[in-house]
Amino acid sequence: MPVPRVLAFRPDGSKRLGHRFSQDDLTGDFSGVRLDGGEHSMDGETVAVSSSIAEPKAVDCGVEAAFQVQAAPKWNAGDATDEITEQDRVVIFTPGPPPFTDWILEIEPEEGYQSFAPVTYESLTPGVAAASPNGEVTAHKAGEAVVRVEQGGTVVDHAFSTVPPPGSEVRVFVRHVTGSAARHIHDQVIDRLIGLTPSEDARRLFSVADHAAGVYERNPECWLAGVDTTCLSVYNRDGGGGGTIWRVTAISPRHAVGADHFNYTPRVGNRLRWVTMDGEVIERTVVARRHPPEFYDEAGNYVVSFWPRRPDIGIVVLDEDLPPTITPAPLLPLDIPDRLPNLAVQNQSSYLPGVVINRGLEAIPKGRMQFSQTLGHPWIFGELRTWSNQVGASTWEHYPLFNWEEFGGWGRGLIQGDSGNFSGIIFGGKLVLGGVHTGPSSASNLLTYRDLINSLMSEDGEYELTHADLSAFPTYT
Repeated sequence: MPVPRVLAFRPDGSKRLGHRFSQDDLTGDFSGVRLDGGEHSMDGETVAVSSSIAEPKAVDCGVEAAFQVQAAPKWNAGDATDEITEQDRVVIFTPGPPPFTDWILEIEPEEGYQSFAPVTYESLTPGVAAASPNGEVTAHKAGEAVVRVEQGGTVVDHAFSTVPPPGSEVRVFVRHVTGSAARHIHDQVIDRLIGLTPSEDARRLFSVADHAAGVYERNPECWLAGVDTTCLSVYNRDGGGGGTIWRVTAISPRHAVGADHFNYTPRVGNRLRWVTMDGEVIERTVVARRHPPEFYDEAGNYVVSFWPRRPDIGIVVLDEDLPPTITPAPLLPLDIPDRLPNLAVQNQSSYLPGVVINRGLEAIPKGRMQFSQTLGHPWIFGELRTWSNQVGASTWEHYPLFNWEEFGGWGRGLIQGDSGNFSGIIFGGKLVLGGVHTGPSSASNLLTYRDLINSLMSEDGEYELTHADLSAFPTYT
């Protein structure tokens, strides 16, 4: 299967395929893609890359998408057990498979594949099962079902039996334990959404964001109203996309972090803008950029990075400290396996909700946060929807709390230009940084790079990352 590649553009507008990547099969609007001018090393070949792409370019490279479709039972109608408390959550078991059951479908990207296009589901066997827009399959009878899954022009007809495997059981999530850190984080998002109507206005952080005039008014109707979001830069006066890309998140009074693929890290001399909770505009100038050592060649020259190269981060140094009215974002705590045991399990989703920010300064609630302590593994997030996840050879975990009819309208996918923005959770009424966007459902996992980031920041004095304090919550180890 062909490997998706990323595009580099020469000054004359001609294209060259570079490192592995995919953005809607490498088609669409690339007007926001900017790279430093001059020569860059890509795959061992030196190419000239234009400093900007003035006009949108639709480029069809004939790249075949690479994803598989996974199916997991949504509900098992066998006799349910009583509620069982497992660490910080309450579950029930439904052993004994029924004659047939509903299923959850989702795509599983192969290595190197990303797409920002929406996923659609269509049942080709409506007499056996019906498919909803969010991948939930309602079985009508036992039999072979076929669902057509499409993303970015790529189609996969996924066939599966509505009959669950013999001996299978489903562990159904009921709720997070009262008083746990997980319950607190869950309520910080869901309690703010209940009773609100999903809309663009309800997602906007600012009711007025006049970048030209430098006037900003926070939106009292935003579901995130009242949460301290001052760590988010709102504008780059010299950045791409009219100043709406190359955004960063403050992580110390003197430093901010963004993405590095496509050279998204702000340049030296760029003027970045933050807004206090009272609407005061704070501007700072970038005086230096810091990158992980592996982003430099043997001669010490910086080489632009592309996903899936890790870590996809760039640190900017400001000309002076931000004032106390701008709150740098803390990271997750170091004792996360003790306080949030089900968030720190690789290949198992926690189902905790969080928030991501896009280039339009919209706060988009997300679900199914997944964190790994393994260096280089990304921070993962999904939509607010019903999920099922295989956790054993014949055991699935089902999470029905986020009803699609109630919460599905809050969903909005990330697009090109959103890279580098915030992804994380809400804790104690403040944002806690998990990572910065690298793709449509992933971010660089900053906690795993804590030592590296602190080392880069220490070159400017006694600066270091801070961490959310979960010490008031119980441990489970």
